[in-house]
Amino acid sequence: MVSFLDSVTSQLLSKALDISLLKHNVIANNIANLDTENYTAFQVNLDKELSELKSISQSDATSAEKILSLKSLDVTDDSMLTQTGADVDLDRELVELNKNVTNYQALLSAKKNYGSILGMAIRGGK
Repeated sequence: MVSFLDSVTSQLLSKALDISLLKHNVIANNIANLDTENYTAFQVNLDKELSELKSISQSDATSAEKILSLKSLDVTDDSMLTQTGADVDLDRELVELNKNVTNYQALLSAKKNYGSILGMAIRGGK
């Protein structure tokens, strides 16, 4: 069931936060295994999921149908992970970690601002 407070925007932001969390965990795992013998780095491949998110959000379906489709989309699946075949490059991982943290903070801010706008609309603009 879709709540009247649910929206496509809110669901897209939630999925983006889930993806960012997955990326953070993969990067942290790579860094933790920096000195592990025969360990090759992993990366998150988002091509399929981003394409699916885009097609859902741009479809002609109703908002309720889009929300249900977005809720059912699993963006934390291990099938999104691919091994690079290369050793862990600490500098590269730290850069990716910083980019991901910045992205996560921006998404949190957007989610908070969206909630504030929704709250203001409910209160009649006050």
